[in-house]
Amino acid sequence: MKERIILLTAFLAVTVLTAVVVLFANIGFFGEAVRTSDFSKWGIGAVLAEVVGATIAVFKFSFIPIQIKVNLDFPDSVPDVNLDLDKCEYEIREGGNVSSSGKLAIAEGEAGGWQCTLPPTVTSNQIVKLNLVEMNGKKWETNPFYPYVKTQQVKMK
Repeated sequence: MKERIILLTAFLAVTVLTAVVVLFANIGFFGEAVRTSDFSKWGIGAVLAEVVGATIAVFKFSFIPIQIKVNLDFPDSVPDVNLDLDKCEYEIREGGNVSSSGKLAIAEGEAGGWQCTLPPTVTSNQIVKLNLVEMNGKKWETNPFYPYVKTQQVKMK
């Protein structure tokens, strides 16, 4: 998300700078020769193209799904948790009812723990619950949580 904002801010800065330079060229700020040159004529088209490009980019980036990653915090008393990646599931709840569920995309996190990626269809007003299964059959779960909470305590089921 940060990268998108930086890219759009840079594009906006270039557009504003170009628009100011073209405006100054058209009002004669740089001299009569520049005002009557080809630059002042095609510069307006360039600014228009930049504005259209920025508008398209904003709309395109606004519809890209955001990946929500959740760190799973297992109790310290459990040294090694070996999750069965094929049996870990999520439930998405709306209004107390399960609206969707499925296989959970889970991987080892950066700090050696486990991290999961929620489906891109989850929204901020939905509640998520994770059901995790180890290779030895031991079951774990999280309390229901909103998707913007980045770390979840895991408890034995």
